[in-house]
Amino acid sequence: MAIKLRTVYYATKEKYEMKLLTGNSGLDRLFSWVHILENIDTMDYLHGNEIVITTGIGKDSDQWLEEYVKKVVNSSATALIINTGKFINQIPPDLIKYCQTKNFPLFTVPWRIHLIDIIRDYCNRIFLSEQFAFSLTESIKNAIFHPENQRNLNLN
Repeated sequence: MAIKLRTVYYATKEKYEMKLLTGNSGLDRLFSWVHILENIDTMDYLHGNEIVITTGIGKDSDQWLEEYVKKVVNSSATALIINTGKFINQIPPDLIKYCQTKNFPLFTVPWRIHLIDIIRDYCNRIFLSEQFAFSLTESIKNAIFHPENQRNLNLN
């Protein structure tokens, strides 16, 4: 099950001090997982529809961030969150412009925010969405195939 990026972003942006640098038109994309990815050579592990997070700990050159962002954008990911303040201090304007031309959501969160909190929160939202969809499907099937049990509908 996937959930809409826009919904989760607006529900959590203050809590995680998340800033959308560009890609507002891409906020209606769906995501189905959150993945921390620090090594540029492991982009093949992405399936698509993930929110990718990096701290920049794998940064080994001045061109690293540019290569990294372009690979994430081309991997069918939903969005990129860059943890700024330790390994990456600023996002170059040309990278923001690149993401803008691709309608790709690019976010930053400050170093003081614990990434595990974002990951746990977002993955819990995915699981709850899946659970609700399953419950709704089961309730509809019960209503169709067992109309005599209408009181047993459970949409929780």
